[in-house]
Amino acid sequence: MFGELILFATVGLGAGVAYAGLGLGLVATYRGTGVVNFAHAAIAMWGAYVYVGMRTTGTLYLPVVGIPGTVEFGAPTGAPAAVLAGVASSSVLGLLSYVLVFRPLRKAPQLACVVASVGLLTVIQSLVVIHFGSEQQVVAPFLSSGAISVAGQQVPVDRFEALALLAAAALVLWAYFRFARVGLATSAVAENERSISLLGYSPNRLALVAWSVSGATAGLFGVLIAPIVQLSAVNYTLFVIPALAAALFARFRSLPLTALVGLLLGVVQSIVVYLKGESWFPVWAQVGAEDALPLLVIVVALLRRASRSRGRGEPFSARLPRVRRPQRLAPLLATVGVVGIVGGLSLDGVFRFGFIQSVIAALVLLSFVLLTGYMGQISLAPVAIAGVSGIATARFADALGIPFPVAPLLGALLAALVGLVVALPALRIRGIQLAVVTLAFAVATQSFVFGNPSLNPPGLPNLAGPDLFGLDLSVRSGSDIARVPFLLLCLVVLLVAITAVARIARGRQGLRLLAVRSNERVAASVGIGVTGTKMLIFGFSSFLAGLGGALMLYSLGQFSAASFDTLAVALPFLAFAYLGGITSINGALLAALLCPGGLLFVFLNDYLNDVGPYYLLVSGLGLVVTAMQYPEGITGTVASLVERFLPRRRTKVRPAAPGRSDADILGLLAPAHRDANAEGLYAGGVTVDYGGVRAVDNAEFRVRRGEVVGLIGPNGAGKTSLIDALSGFTEFSGRLSLDGSELGGVAPHDIVRAGVARTWQSPELFSDLTVEQNLAVADPSVRSLGSLAKRHVVPERVPALLAFLGLSDTADRRPDELSLGQQKLVGIARTLMSQPAVLMLDEPAAGLDSVESRLLGTKLRELASIGVGLLLVEHDMDLVFAVCDRVVVIEFGRIIAVGTPAEIRTDPAVLTAYLGTGAPQPVLAMEDL
Repeated sequence: MFGELILFATVGLGAGVAYAGLGLGLVATYRGTGVVNFAHAAIAMWGAYVYVGMRTTGTLYLPVVGIPGTVEFGAPTGAPAAVLAGVASSSVLGLLSYVLVFRPLRKAPQLACVVASVGLLTVIQSLVVIHFGSEQQVVAPFLSSGAISVAGQQVPVDRFEALALLAAAALVLWAYFRFARVGLATSAVAENERSISLLGYSPNRLALVAWSVSGATAGLFGVLIAPIVQLSAVNYTLFVIPALAAALFARFRSLPLTALVGLLLGVVQSIVVYLKGESWFPVWAQVGAEDALPLLVIVVALLRRASRSRGRGEPFSARLPRVRRPQRLAPLLATVGVVGIVGGLSLDGVFRFGFIQSVIAALVLLSFVLLTGYMGQISLAPVAIAGVSGIATARFADALGIPFPVAPLLGALLAALVGLVVALPALRIRGIQLAVVTLAFAVATQSFVFGNPSLNPPGLPNLAGPDLFGLDLSVRSGSDIARVPFLLLCLVVLLVAITAVARIARGRQGLRLLAVRSNERVAASVGIGVTGTKMLIFGFSSFLAGLGGALMLYSLGQFSAASFDTLAVALPFLAFAYLGGITSINGALLAALLCPGGLLFVFLNDYLNDVGPYYLLVSGLGLVVTAMQYPEGITGTVASLVERFLPRRRTKVRPAAPGRSDADILGLLAPAHRDANAEGLYAGGVTVDYGGVRAVDNAEFRVRRGEVVGLIGPNGAGKTSLIDALSGFTEFSGRLSLDGSELGGVAPHDIVRAGVARTWQSPELFSDLTVEQNLAVADPSVRSLGSLAKRHVVPERVPALLAFLGLSDTADRRPDELSLGQQKLVGIARTLMSQPAVLMLDEPAAGLDSVESRLLGTKLRELASIGVGLLLVEHDMDLVFAVCDRVVVIEFGRIIAVGTPAEIRTDPAVLTAYLGTGAPQPVLAMEDL
């Protein structure tokens, strides 16, 4: 057995070298530009196919179609020239990828980069199929073909030669990034482009070098392992998953660790293949067990490095595409219904079947809209989850005899449960990392579930068509392959799904989704349960995808793994969802007509014959252009053009409180629970450590109801770290309580609900929401995840708060239309929506002029007069000493003084450490400001 294990482990070095080599290229790209390129393995594949063309016919293939795409050398070339051509082709393709695609997207959100890389992958794969076909290629080796004896087994020597080349490549790349000046600068440019520019380096040239090195590395290992692992357009593209696993485990930093993990993945996968032959190995895991390993490595790597939240509530570096919430539901439903019925009656045969596939696809695409468009979670799992529902529905109906519609509903519910499992990593990670996890999940599900004969036995009879109350709703009967009753069934399900999605989008829950999408930390700081919101939407969106998977099963008559293939279906679905408009229901409906297998595809395929590769090529190019130039997709771009020529209708702002005095308005803003004898907020022995750095050291103070306490200190003293701890965003040791109730270890949104709220240094408004909606989303009366309200209903405190802060005329404006001072005041107003007992303000006057600062001071004293305790972190000493009852001074994380403004003005330690003078300063009052 030992000898056989050695043999399989050595054989696994071939795949391991592929994973490790591609991982090295991914790290090189990321270190130079911060981009995770999902098309990296496709670039390697192109180099391998160029090598094949040179070795077999002497033809150099170019990545173009429609113009001379080849250069003929007249005869097959030798291995050195072919290898050089393959490596150079991949290097050039990497350069072109950066120049034409990723450089224009360097300031774009992560979603655009993911989508662009998926489009690039689709383009390269289509070019390979067009030039070389989809069949597996036999590749002439250029490494040794002999074998050596190891532990009594004859082991291919080419594995060890490939391993030596990997070690050399890893060493060269490590030395380049570690010792070469250009390599060091390349590593730094992704983190701070401006600083590198000041040192005299061109960030653009450094990025070109990184992509060139990455492409060449991909080409080298693409050519190197082509004779070992078999060359096809499918397996090469999927090599990016284990390569990403290796790079992620090394945190995209360590090249040696990336190579080691990649090698181990290949070796362990091969050993698992050997162990599957043992009698003790579970039967249900005989197929696909080895393909689940990269997913496990990715999950472990991400969870061990992820934190629950982003740093200090910072927003994304670039805005996501604008979300278009449906304004009127009835016209949308009527249009979809009429188009569906007319289309179903006017089409027949294969065209009606294509139309049915579009209707079913719309359900899965709505899942993308909810998850990625509305909540900002880049998930590639909906198609795989739809497949889980499809295979489950088949087993429910076939093995257990469960009738329609119970079987598909159970399948969709199982899909929702799977979606909740997929959501678990999303509770700690998002963006590109979540995209990697869900892509690995899709690949593992395709191999481990869809291809598993224990779950999907071959030779099953066709599933009986759906039957409801005696009505035959099956998709086919005799020569009719697409019956109208089945189309109407799918249409009704789609209309119900659209209604549900629209109600979520139009209601309070839709506001919460956009808040979570904009900034999870800030969403939590206004009382939104981010975890619950994510779980709810992952579950519901997976239920929608599950309905689509079940209907797909009934449309085909039996489960087909090809209908849920990761490369052929899952990635194109994301691509077309973005192309149509991933932030709107209309975009999902348009994408459903465009996606492979849909109505447009069937029409073109019927008239142009075998349009598949060209269709994907054009769609991939369209996707790249859309990601670069039209991030809102086709429907969003059209809507934007219409808005240019139509005047914007502004909503009428309701009077703040007609007939009410200022005291009445303040009454609406008073703390929810008034208690004259309340203890207020108490922090005892609060200590915050970041690694080996102590940011806050044993801080102890109290903020009573109705008083304003200033927290001052030099930059870096620990003020914001202290507020982060008190608001639940940073782990700390010590005691935290409000009115005697312990709050230590409580989640941020629960701290808000308990009565302690905060603002942020920057305004941190939700960019997709109007000012009125920014306040409404923080309304504590609709905390329940299931509570939906009509979008026209505005809580009474919203206009009152806007009037209180002089913002009534900003109600229907978006944050980017406001001045910095107005944005600051909106942030305070939003926090006051929860009627907090204690409000912590982090530099609220930063960026305000003297008039705005004076107004702010007045409002703070008015809030204190109605029983709100305020903790004010501020550098404007005139404001602090004018409005505060007491002042706490912190330096290097330790409190050095507590007292009245007069006492702090004359405290020697404070004068030396912070105020910068040994002479006492005059104490101001509010009327002096």
